[in-house]
Amino acid sequence: VGCLVSKNKVFAAGDDGLDFNGTDCVVEKNLVHKPIEDGLDIADTPPGGGNTFEANRFIKPGAFGVIIKGDANVLRDNKVVQCVQRAFHVISGTGHVLEDNLVAKSGNDGVRVEPEASGVSILDNHFRKPGDDGVEVDGPDVVVDGNKVSGAVEDGFEVDGTGGLYTDNKATGCKESGFQISEGTGNTLTGNKAKGNQDFDLLDLQPGLNDIDLEANDFG
Repeated sequence: VGCLVSKNKVFAAGDDGLDFNGTDCVVEKNLVHKPIEDGLDIADTPPGGGNTFEANRFIKPGAFGVIIKGDANVLRDNKVVQCVQRAFHVISGTGHVLEDNLVAKSGNDGVRVEPEASGVSILDNHFRKPGDDGVEVDGPDVVVDGNKVSGAVEDGFEVDGTGGLYTDNKATGCKESGFQISEGTGNTLTGNKAKGNQDFDLLDLQPGLNDIDLEANDFG
């Protein structure tokens, strides 16, 4: 409880680079390079909560960049580069915040929020060339604001959750759609931009079930 983990370097770990299940701790300015498994795993029993992970670098993890459980963990100003799986995988819990992170060339989604995670805030992150979607949300009541996705192999933003708020996000150069509303309902999209995406800038497969004012967004 209340620990500080700062300025460590972990090279070629045989499992995860960092495993964490503390509470109210600060984990900052660490370097994890080429672990066999995840860069950071906040998923041990009991899961960690109320922690801040800031200015860490996770380079070429062999699985996920960061696994997130617990509640109210804050991940800010971290870098995840060339992970094999998703960069940020939010599995469960409520109130997590992902802010000002940079993801480059993740093997799968830049971030995915599972249905068991709610009230997550994804703010001002940049996802470059993710291997699947930039941001995929399946959980409820998620706030997605000010994020940029460029060159995603699939969609920039895939909206599958309920009651989410998507504001001032940008998707460019994605191989499928900039924004895809696949299964989501009750979401609000405003102030978003999508340009130069291969299939559609907006693909709405749930017409009438979300609040999407085309005049308040810039698609195409």
